[in-house]
Amino acid sequence: MLLAGLAVAALAAAPASAAAAAVAETPVVFVTFDELPTTSLLDRRGDLDGRRFPGFAAFARTSTWFAHTTTVADGTRWAAPVVIGGRYPDRRRIAAWFDYEPNLFTLLERTHRVHAIEPMTRLCPPRLCGRALPGSRRAQARTLTELIPRAKHDAARRSAMARWIQTIRPWRRGKPPLYFIHALMPHHPWVWMPDGRRYALPTPGIPGLFGDNMWRRDQRAVDQGWKRHLLQTGYTDLLLRRLMARLRAVGLWDRALVAFSADHGVSFVPGSSRRSATPRTVGGIAPVPFFLKAPGQRTPQRVDDHVETIDVLPTLAAALGLPQAPEWDGRPVVPGYRPKPRVDLWSTTSVVTFGRHTYSLAYVRREAARVAARQHAKFGTGPLRGPFWANPFTPTHR
Repeated sequence: MLLAGLAVAALAAAPASAAAAAVAETPVVFVTFDELPTTSLLDRRGDLDGRRFPGFAAFARTSTWFAHTTTVADGTRWAAPVVIGGRYPDRRRIAAWFDYEPNLFTLLERTHRVHAIEPMTRLCPPRLCGRALPGSRRAQARTLTELIPRAKHDAARRSAMARWIQTIRPWRRGKPPLYFIHALMPHHPWVWMPDGRRYALPTPGIPGLFGDNMWRRDQRAVDQGWKRHLLQTGYTDLLLRRLMARLRAVGLWDRALVAFSADHGVSFVPGSSRRSATPRTVGGIAPVPFFLKAPGQRTPQRVDDHVETIDVLPTLAAALGLPQAPEWDGRPVVPGYRPKPRVDLWSTTSVVTFGRHTYSLAYVRREAARVAARQHAKFGTGPLRGPFWANPFTPTHR
């Protein structure tokens, strides 16, 4: 069932004045998670593992789950702008507002007060968020690249999303808020336990990883990384639960459009890249979650059509009754949406190998099922509790 079943979908067919009035009364909350594959969230049946990740399952019970969403880029510098910019990766673009207009922020700047946390991009223009990129275009690109290690360093010390949740306030008058965060969760550095406790990074931070991208052929070390990723995904689930509780506490939950997605996934295949999409790794990197809760929505829905991350922004716009921008490559998931039978995924982790690679949708789904099966064989399903999960480093096998 497509977006027509959502409570705000009727706005798309409403007169422009009515749609504008409704948009001006709708708070928007959007989270882009980082390095979160859909496969990490699934049980043996291919459904959300509600016992392991009760927050994601609870959100799904009151939202629309686009269950077969795939990313179009394997690196954050292009994958994150795609989600809120609706455009395919282009080597000539940098992750700044002037290369992705209109985007989520500029789309809503006249109707909403923007509160944005962007640790690795600058898609919110200075007129809204007050952070310019001085210098030449080359200097601007260098500044954006330098944000990445800084963001990872900060993520190892404190939880930006936990602090951001506390900034959400009641709204009674004036422009409604747009709350946005690009959360480096469950992206490495993996330092968080499911209950929010932080443990010390080992040396090296990810044993078995060569540099930041390539796994060595050490199965036990790769499995240890996978285990730590799942533990941090448990903390990500806790943060999602806290977000839902906060929105209810301040009176925004029923009034707001709340959505989240992820920029890309991650792979745990010995001798292969952790992040670069290849035929061996695409099953862990391509599938990403996308959920959207309309104001007042209480009935869960599931969309099984193939959706791409370029479709996220157009779908949000349709849910708010806003027109589609001709600059967007994505399409809203509404009646008449025609899913692609292929997965277009740009290799973006290196400018040398930058380019589009195409996989059949059937192949990506088979590979994702293999990833899920390996995960269940190694780590089971159900709560991340007990002796096996108590220590992030040992043992590495059940």
